[in-house]
Amino acid sequence: MRENMVACLPLLFFLFIFISSPAAAVAPPGFISIACCAKSNTTDPQTTIAYISDDYLLDNVGICKNVAYSTITSYFDKTARVFGNDNHTRWCYNLPVTKEQEYLVRTTFLGGPFFRSMNDTSFNASFGSTSISQIDSSHNWIVVEGVFTATENHANICLVRGIGNAYISKLELRPINDGTYLHGSKFSILKLISRVDLGNEDFAYRYPIDLADRIWETGTYITGSTSLSSSKITPQGANISIPIEVLQTAVVNAERLQFLHADLDVHHYDYVIILYFLELDASVQTGERIFDVYINGDEMYHNIDILQTGRASNYREISVRVKLNGYLNISLVKASDEIKYGPICNAYEVFQVYQKAAETLERDATAMLNIRDELMLKNPRNEILEKWHEDPCRPCPWERLSCEEMNGTLVITMLDLSSMNLQGPLPTAISDLKEIKELDLQRNNFSGSIPDSFTSLQNLSKLYIGCNPSLNSQLPPGLSGLQNITINSESCASLLSASIASQRNVYIVGTVAGGSIACSIILGVFFTCFYRRARPNKKEFPTIKNAVFSESSIHDPHDSYLNPVVQSFSLQYIKRATCHYSTMIGEGGFGAVYRGTLPQGQEVAVKVRSSTSTQGTREFDNEVTLLSAIRHENLVPLLGYCCEYDHQILVYPFMSNGSLQDRLYGEASKRKVLDWPTRLSIALGAARGKFNVSALFCWTLYHTQGCKVEQHSSR
Repeated sequence: MRENMVACLPLLFFLFIFISSPAAAVAPPGFISIACCAKSNTTDPQTTIAYISDDYLLDNVGICKNVAYSTITSYFDKTARVFGNDNHTRWCYNLPVTKEQEYLVRTTFLGGPFFRSMNDTSFNASFGSTSISQIDSSHNWIVVEGVFTATENHANICLVRGIGNAYISKLELRPINDGTYLHGSKFSILKLISRVDLGNEDFAYRYPIDLADRIWETGTYITGSTSLSSSKITPQGANISIPIEVLQTAVVNAERLQFLHADLDVHHYDYVIILYFLELDASVQTGERIFDVYINGDEMYHNIDILQTGRASNYREISVRVKLNGYLNISLVKASDEIKYGPICNAYEVFQVYQKAAETLERDATAMLNIRDELMLKNPRNEILEKWHEDPCRPCPWERLSCEEMNGTLVITMLDLSSMNLQGPLPTAISDLKEIKELDLQRNNFSGSIPDSFTSLQNLSKLYIGCNPSLNSQLPPGLSGLQNITINSESCASLLSASIASQRNVYIVGTVAGGSIACSIILGVFFTCFYRRARPNKKEFPTIKNAVFSESSIHDPHDSYLNPVVQSFSLQYIKRATCHYSTMIGEGGFGAVYRGTLPQGQEVAVKVRSSTSTQGTREFDNEVTLLSAIRHENLVPLLGYCCEYDHQILVYPFMSNGSLQDRLYGEASKRKVLDWPTRLSIALGAARGKFNVSALFCWTLYHTQGCKVEQHSSR
């Protein structure tokens, strides 16, 4: 069992010991600092923060690789723990936290030449079940930082399997004591986009200057602006949430300050922008510095006066939540020509907002781990039990159980232990699954009696305990009295007879159905032959050939591209296939694209319509109708769709070679450059695919609107 465990429990146990040990006294309260694969525990000389190594924590989980390269400045940022040589879908560090406490978590991923020498590497970083960033090997150094509120007494920081190996170099957890970001909200996670100390051009502040160990990057030069600094000015009449050293520098401009970010995620997402102001010019009086705040041209705040009459303070901070689409322009503009001084700004932060994905209720997660451990005592080599690790419901439910969302968390509603050849007593921890509706224990060799604690399962509606020869099937007094409960405690012989009768019915139905199908096939062959004999021959057309491909120059789209295998999937089916949308692999005009696996093992790409899309149900139906009719070698076939409630989803085969952009400009282009014949082949193939989509579309509209498709060829 040990070899199948991920980082979670061993790391959690060790961290409790480390935090309480005298050797860790230099670590600030609540700080957890992990230097992955470091040879020993160490202290950062710049921050005096003590880092522990996970090298001896993780038995047979991940391997250590040296990823040092010339631009690394920190002496212990040279290694990475690499995961992927096992059957796990994700690898988690389970960290002890305080419930209701707000935390900053920062993860560092060192890529460099080592990973670029391998195949494409791409995986997701997630906080709990919420994926907030995609990591790929094209970057030397990626730092992902976020803010969340702990809802339990532990927090999982995870790497979710994608393409190739996942890796991590450093993990840092810091409590934020003033709750300045989320204000107690449990349903959002903030991903840091930028944190800038304006007017400071020397070095970045962090711990011990910032007690929460936020890293304040130095501000870049802003055209036309002037830097101000004053160590004598301090905030008056206000509580501040950031270091005073950060506030004691600023930039000013006589007319306008502008901060641009053109590298945000494309498509509309929510962002939180926080601006910090401290008046550093002692000569400025009330009413002399007034400005407006614009975000992407929209006015958010009007006539801001830091020294506003009645406030008795020289400090102010403002926060705004907006939707952005790939671009951010923060503009501070002098309110009017009559105002004496232009705008000032000392610092700002930009966060992207993620809605927190539901996680398994801690009570149920603990209960399932206890059930597993109780069963393993008498069944140490059970293959299904050995697969039970990590979160029972996320990213995918464990085999043999089902979960449902309830009040923002996931609870376990079905547990199926049938026909697993289990021995020993029934696990008493089952009684902790308070929301369970169906419990199947039949066809095993359980012994003893049914625990009295099962009477606490007030939501239980189906209980199957039959065919357990060594189990005393007498029910506890309170269990049989539950309303609307169905209990099956039949003997093995009765269950066997029922199974034989069921199989006999299947044989009869199968025989009748098979005969009907055979008759249908015979009739189909007869009519097809008759139809072909009576149908005149089609006129043959010449073929256009070149060095790249050879294909008939004229097609009947109705005859050639009909795709009869497009399926309608339920929303629950899609969620299971994508593990509740745990691995995002890209985004397009339609919306986000997630990687998934169908029950038969086929990997798929699942396109989920964005909530900001203007496409309605009728447009979606028309699109599915068109895509369902296409089958062409240069077009990715549509496998299925889902149109349930307000969800509009398309399912395609997963293309493991990545996108054309990756092959032309991404990391893959550095390993193998596409030659010109290949590029020409791709271009022609794309053109052929586009032409045939247009041809089919026109064919469907021919009788109603008319349509003209021109075909061009060059020699």
